[in-house]
Formats: sequence, C-alpha cells, structure tokens
Amino acid sequence: MIPNAYQIEVYSENDFKLWNSFVAEAKNTTFLFHRNFMDYHKDRFNDHSLLIFHNHELIAVLPANKVGKELHSHQGLTYGGLVVDARATLEAFEHIFLEILNYLKANAFKTLVVKQLPDFYYTQPSFQLDLKKMSYKVYKSNMTLAIDLKGDLSFHKSKFKNYRKAVRNKVELRESQSFEDFWNTILIPKLKNKYNSKPVHTLAEISYLKDKFPEHIRQFNAYLNNEIIAGITIFDKGNVVKSQYGAASQIGEDNKATDYLFIELINTFKKEGKDYFSMGTVADDSEKGYNEGMLKQKQELGCKAFTQNIYKIAL
Repeated sequence: MIPNAYQIEVYSENDFKLWNSFVAEAKNTTFLFHRNFMDYHKDRFNDHSLLIFHNHELIAVLPANKVGKELHSHQGLTYGGLVVDARATLEAFEHIFLEILNYLKANAFKTLVVKQLPDFYYTQPSFQLDLKKMSYKVYKSNMTLAIDLKGDLSFHKSKFKNYRKAVRNKVELRESQSFEDFWNTILIPKLKNKYNSKPVHTLAEISYLKDKFPEHIRQFNAYLNNEIIAGITIFDKGNVVKSQYGAASQIGEDNKATDYLFIELINTFKKEGKDYFSMGTVADDSEKGYNEGMLKQKQELGCKAFTQNIYKIAL
C-alpha cells in the first residue's frame, strides 16, 4: 500500500449506510458497531469516529469519541479499536493504525485511548493488533469472563444442585419480547437496593435497541406460578452471546432461578453452535480491582478469564 493513497475522514450522518455496510462484513466486528446502536446515546458523546480509505475504497473504521485533545475508542461501547476489512493483512492493519496516528498528530490531538476487542469476539480466524509489539504500553487491563462453548461444559456441583432445585420447584423459562416486567419488577429495584445504582440502559433505550436489533437483543425470564422471579438480558453478537443484565427477586434467589436460567441458556447456545458465552467483567473499586464473589459465581458456571487491554498513546 502507498501511504499517500490513504484518506481519513470523520464520520457524518451521510456515511450512515456506508459505515453499516462495512461493519456488517468486517473481520473483527459486532452489531454494537452499527450506527443505530452507537447513536442511541449520541447526545452523551462528541462522536469523532473515523473512516479510513485507500484509493477511495473504505478499508477500516474506528468507532471513537473526542474529549478535549483526546480521542477515545468509543466510550459508549465496552470495546472498540480498529475495525478492518475482512481481506486485511497484519501488515496492512499496522500500517492503517500508523496512518491514524499521523492524522491525529496533524489535527492537534494529544492522546489516543484504544480499548481493544477481546480475542474471542473475532468472527473469523484473525489477528489482534498487537500494540505491545509496536512498543505501546498497557494503560489498564480488564478481566473479561467467558465460557468456551466449543469444548465440554463444566458446571460446579453446587450449580447443578441449584438447577435441580429450580426444576423441582417448577421454575419455568420463557423468552419475552418486552423488557418492562424485568426492568421495573426485578432489575431496577435490585440495583437500587443492593448497589444504589441504575441499569446502563433505561427501559426506553433497551426497548428502542430491541426494535432496531430484534435478533440480537433478547430477554429471557424465569417464572414461578406465572410470576416473574428472575431474568437475563442477552446481546447476541454472532459467534458470541453476552449476558448484559441478570437479576432475581428474593423469591427468585430462594428458588435459585438465576443459576437455572444461566445453565438453560448456556446449554441452548451451545446447541445453536455459538462459540462463547460472555459474562462480562467483575471489576469493582476494591483493592484487588474485582469482586471476588462475582468471580467465583461465574467461574462455577464454567467461565475462564480473558484479558482486554486498554492503551493510552501519547501523540
């Protein structure tokens, strides 16, 4: 590739179709990079996403937002980094990244913060842009937990015991097209009472996203005597499914409904041929940087720890 044949442009609404067509076929992508997802909270971020062209052909995009003189992998997403054409080679990947750094320097940016995609999200045999190899230092590492559905499942005996209790008590799993019961009856009260916090998505936002991505955002609830007692919200990202929210009422906890839901869904998605079931992070503000109880719970369901590196690059 010839360096001076590159063009880098800031995303605008006129690029909506072009952007979405590209990310649909990219090498390292999920539906979170679709503009309908990125833009649902666009009022909270100063979007400065980049489109990278070579000889007028779009070959990469960078979901990003601007904070002063810093460019961030989009802070409204749990991961980001450079999204490349399915045909891209490792050499081209690195060259594109260096072109972006040159663009940022020329436009008076002082810092680039890159929040990379965990390896298991790749939709094809691929590579991760190795920023350590390029002499950039890790600013922060997040521990991301996921179950490898391609191998044998491994549930702790306590989880099987909880699952059998829920089955004996006739807890039922149902998929719901509405989030209202789970959000208002279970999730919001639970987060308020236990953590004095709120869901990242409001009921209106998650309902909007469900409307835009009906096959990718799904709600599974547990019922006892037709009363909702627990729920898990799933983001289906193709080869990876992620539990975005999970919570139970006191009755749900007494009947082990969350473990029941997880085991049912893990088995279901394995049968469907998914590669990984992600349970996100267990990060907190403790000295260790993670919640030991949550880590234990997820490991007992078969999760392994993966690293998500975040780089802060001075320009």
